Amino acid sequence: MNKSNWKRSFGWIPLSGCGFAISLLLSCAATAAERIYATYGFIELTITVKDLEVYATEGRLSPTLETYAKYLKPAQLQDLREALKKRIELSSEVISQFLYTPTGEKLLERASTLVKAKSQVSSVQALRSAMILASTDVQGLTVLSLLRNYPDVGIQVDVAQGIEVFQGVRRLVGQTNTAISLVQQRSDMAAKTAAALPLPNLLALRQPGKLTWDVLPLSLADSRPQRLQMAGKVRQYAADVYVPKPSKLQPMPIVVISHGLGSGRKSFKYFAEHLASHGYVVAVPEHPGSSNQQFEALLDGKADDVSRPMEFIDRPLDVSFLLDELGRLSLTDDRFKGRLNFKQVGVMGQSFGGYTALALVGATFSAERIQKDCGPELSKSLNLSLLLQCQVQQLPKKNYVLRDPRVKAAIAVNPISSSVFGPAGFKTIQAPVMIVSGTQDSIAPPLAEQIEPFTWLPNIEKRLILIDGATIFHHRRTPTL
Repeated sequence: MNKSNWKRSFGWIPLSGCGFAISLLLSCAATAAERIYATYGFIELTITVKDLEVYATEGRLSPTLETYAKYLKPAQLQDLREALKKRIELSSEVISQFLYTPTGEKLLERASTLVKAKSQVSSVQALRSAMILASTDVQGLTVLSLLRNYPDVGIQVDVAQGIEVFQGVRRLVGQTNTAISLVQQRSDMAAKTAAALPLPNLLALRQPGKLTWDVLPLSLADSRPQRLQMAGKVRQYAADVYVPKPSKLQPMPIVVISHGLGSGRKSFKYFAEHLASHGYVVAVPEHPGSSNQQFEALLDGKADDVSRPMEFIDRPLDVSFLLDELGRLSLTDDRFKGRLNFKQVGVMGQSFGGYTALALVGATFSAERIQKDCGPELSKSLNLSLLLQCQVQQLPKKNYVLRDPRVKAAIAVNPISSSVFGPAGFKTIQAPVMIVSGTQDSIAPPLAEQIEPFTWLPNIEKRLILIDGATIFHHRRTPTL
């Protein structure tokens, strides 16, 4: 049964009840999980879900939990309580469709090695069903709501694996905090040096500029030979161009903004308007294979995954063709004539767009790094962005040249690129680069995806910015997920 038929047969309205359990071939009469069986070697401990629920909601420890709590520090108990109640802000529609994609399937397989059904029910199916049903709960998707909706009498947790995962997380957090501390120290030293130097007044850029602008929509169809050679087909997509209206006609610098996975050209509207008010022409393409439209197609059963491997090629080519089109319009269209300075072109991209920006300034694929990171050890990695990056393995073996010499600088915000490019791929970058990282990013972890890759950059003008407490979603004025 394909996904569109599945959607019609089992329905999305209502999303509650047993509809999804039926779709997973699980009985509507199945009893929700009552106990958690924690195994460690030959030892098995039992905790009731009810005891955890009472502790999370009321802070009271049952006699059984009191016994186990003796082995935990107060801070660890509080962390447990918060973890049980923490809500994942994703809609049931997004969760239900995502978990049927290849990427979602991989996440479920990884999680089910740690959390298994006590009976012979498929652990992957049980976990998928529990997550979908829990997302319709009044309290949303939390660990507690997942436990309440787990379609088996008990949940088997492998403590040894859990400890291994916990230790891995603890090591990663420790290494990340150490790296952030070192960056902070370097930043403080640089600030003291800079204080003694005459610097341009950049504070004015924080406030809106004085210029107004026009937003000019473009419909693009790229059928260039290089597109057909590398991607195999014509690419049709839209773009918005923000053109300032200065009092005197003059060429203005160009900034291209590349949105992230599941986002779109409207996500950075506020930033494009701000730049336009200061005299920048801002071009924002819609990358159709990885935009919010792709997510909508996924929800409608018209797409199989959140993105396709060819998107790693299509995205940089989208920007290059957009620059080609702007060059043509600057010669034929009065709205663009005399307004575009192609000697000053920069690209800013977030997440998948950060990858796009780095590719355009010369970063190249590293087959060796991809093979290493996307091999058997992938299942143990805490870097979730590798699930997307490893799609590069599925690309046809070709010589992909994605650099655009017109792009003179790049700003990569939360880029996902450590395995796609690796140290060797970063060494081929040929323009100034700024990498921006959020210290709380769990999708594109700062140490693996931004801080360490920054050290791989060659001897070019480069900057690293860490935003304390930020995640991969903080750029969005209105979240798309």
